[in-house]
Amino acid sequence: KRYLNKNGEGQKYFTKRVAAYSFNFVPRLTGRLITDVTIKTASVVWNQPYARKQYYTNKNKSYWAKRMWQSKGTRIIKEVANYCGGR
Repeated sequence: KRYLNKNGEGQKYFTKRVAAYSFNFVPRLTGRLITDVTIKTASVVWNQPYARKQYYTNKNKSYWAKRMWQSKGTRIIKEVANYCGGR
């Protein structure tokens, strides 16, 4: 009823929202890092060979998922709560 099963619809919605908000924080020189993404039930994977290096060593845009969560985490929680029928 509330989509709270393990790997259920609530988890999928949460992962999609994290991916969507992360796109604004991903470094983009050619755009390949943004377009080549796999969204699984419980994870988001950037498929480019240089994605790991960019995530950990880019001077201005490293750790984009953590920076996105600090900036948009409360908004994502509210969106998921509304989707699942919570407060």
